[in-house]
Amino acid sequence: MKKNRKSDLLFQDNNCGACGYPGCDGLAHAIAKGEAPSNQCPVGGNEVGAKIASILGQQAQASTRYTAFV
Repeated sequence: MKKNRKSDLLFQDNNCGACGYPGCDGLAHAIAKGEAPSNQCPVGGNEVGAKIASILGQQAQASTRYTAFV
């Protein structure tokens, strides 16, 4: 199984675009190509980022979760 397909399975599949990519599939492809960090999914957070980094043989990076208050 290709790495981008394995990482795609870890996403929450919200397709929210909060990461800046057009859905979870777009982010998975960018991570697999090295164009985005493994922890860029704000929905999955550090847990998903660490699992993706492990699949890719990378060191996990911590991310900060932001919440907007209106």
